[in-house]
This record gives sequence, structure tokens and C-alpha cells, in this order.
Amino acid sequence: TPAAPPAPGPAQLYQMGQDQLRRGSVSAARAVFVQLLDRHPQSDLAPAAMYGVAETWADEGNGRAADSVYALVVERYPRSEQAPNALYKRASAARSVGQTQQAMTLYRQIVQQYPRSDAALLAQEFLRERP
Repeated sequence: TPAAPPAPGPAQLYQMGQDQLRRGSVSAARAVFVQLLDRHPQSDLAPAAMYGVAETWADEGNGRAADSVYALVVERYPRSEQAPNALYKRASAARSVGQTQQAMTLYRQIVQQYPRSDAALLAQEFLRERP
């Protein structure tokens, strides 16, 4: 009998998730990203996979789930390149529902913790517009 093919590694799983997103299969993408996180929690791609999970929730209009997963990205992977972007997504979502103080707190956090990030530049623009 032929041997079973090896299980996909983190890079393959991440690419599969991205492919599902491009096809518009949001829940399938989320399932693949979760599989990557379950099988390879220490992978360099784990922060991107978790960010991908948050993006799938946002794509489906579930802001609460997206926000909680964006928060996990920052909590679990504070040094990842996804962390400032996750904070920015949280701040933008708060601002869009009228939670301006929460948004400003998050924007300040981005600027303080990730001053060299693109998200910090965007956050500074918003903070300059506010008194």
C-alpha cells in the first residue's frame, strides 16, 4: 500500500489559507489558519495565521470575534509585524462605532509600542486631528 502523503507544514497551510481567502471562502480559510495554529503554534507563521483568523471574522461582519482575535495577536505575538496592524484594526473598529476614547487609547499604544511601524504613522495622523 502506498504511504500516506506527509501532512502539510506551516508554510503550506498558510498558503492554503491565503488561497481560500482569495477565492472568497472565508470560513474555509479560517479553518486552515486554525489548523496551522493547532499543529504549529511555535511557527514563524503563527502570528500571520492568527491575524488571518481575525480577518476572516471581520470579513464576515463579526466585529466582536475579530476584535478578540486581534487582541490575541498582540497578547501572544507582541513582537510580530502583525501586532501593530492588529492594534490599528482594533482602533479603527472602535472609532467606526463611536468609541473614540477607546480608539485614541489604542492609537497611542501603537505609537508608544511600535513607533517605527506603518500603523504608528497612521495612528499619529489620527491623533494629530484630535485635541
